[in-house]
Amino acid sequence: MEDFGKMGKSQVALSLFHAPIPEKSYFFHKSLVLRIDYLSFDPQWLSFHEREHISSSENQKVIELIPSPLSLGAGLLPVLDTFYSRSFLAERF
Repeated sequence: MEDFGKMGKSQVALSLFHAPIPEKSYFFHKSLVLRIDYLSFDPQWLSFHEREHISSSENQKVIELIPSPLSLGAGLLPVLDTFYSRSFLAERF
């Protein structure tokens, strides 16, 4: 198994869909974790969007990002064209 300590440390990380937040030893002294949550339509849950997560600390800020089509959330990327299916792309490229 690789020794991740030799790979260097990061200042920014993404944590997706309630994955455990990486140990602080993987980061520089001060770091930022953007915790991207599941899609939500719940206005009460969306009130946590862009706020600090409960596990945030002075040296490791953890910011909650909640995707939603509602105005309180992080928004969504629009689907512009559904012509490009997985099989089309595999055959083409």
